[in-house]
Amino acid sequence: MNDFPFWSFSIDRYMRPGVSRLCLNLQERHQLDVNILLFALWVADQDKTVDHDIFVQLIQGAEEFHANVVRPLRHTRQRLKLTSYGLPVDQAETFRTTIKARELAAEKLEQQLLFSAFNLMFKSETQSSDLKIIESSAHHNLDIYYTHLGVSQSDSDRQELAELVTLCVPKLVS
Repeated sequence: MNDFPFWSFSIDRYMRPGVSRLCLNLQERHQLDVNILLFALWVADQDKTVDHDIFVQLIQGAEEFHANVVRPLRHTRQRLKLTSYGLPVDQAETFRTTIKARELAAEKLEQQLLFSAFNLMFKSETQSSDLKIIESSAHHNLDIYYTHLGVSQSDSDRQELAELVTLCVPKLVS
């Protein structure tokens, strides 16, 4: 499976100091999908501000895939970290490593769904270099995701989301 712009963006941003911690904190606290968090930031980076209905339309297929494919793989991997189910520990760990690789492949497929939905909706257009517009779009897209999930943002969430935007939106990074 070839790389594509959203995947490259996600890998680059996720590897930056502090980003994985912020994403995983938000995931654990509210069962958020890290891919959709990153997608909201990437959409803003593409100079797109979308309304609630468009954003939901973009993420629908990915949400179902995440719930039925990614999340079960993650759950299995996490369980194998806690118990070997009577298997020799090295065999259980080898299997867990295999599951982890499959989970990452599933995450990439989920991102491909998001990227494809985006490309169907938005044809190639020029990007803005206006930092304030991109930053505002990132916050707007993240707010839509929270609203879609019916999750209220706590002060801690707002702080972590602001930090995530600062770390991930490329024009904000020096």
